[in-house]
Amino acid sequence: MRFIFCSALNLKYLCNMQRLITIILLFCATRMAAQNPIINHMYSADPSARVFGDRLWLYPSHDKDDALSFSMEDYHAYSTSDMRVWQ
Repeated sequence: MRFIFCSALNLKYLCNMQRLITIILLFCATRMAAQNPIINHMYSADPSARVFGDRLWLYPSHDKDDALSFSMEDYHAYSTSDMRVWQ
């Protein structure tokens, strides 16, 4: 009978730990969301990054704004030397 009691306590403990871990992960996920997005004014995808000299260049693709599916219109170029200010 003692074994069953301990198993029930362990199960309750594991369920509580699982809930706690889930809450912590959800909290962290909301806090880790992009706080300083590089591109926030249009849809872009699949960036390619290159370093030339002291600048990092980012080349994302860009679909048409009214596209219903894949419709890549062009590429854009962004650069930075400090990872904070992008041009």
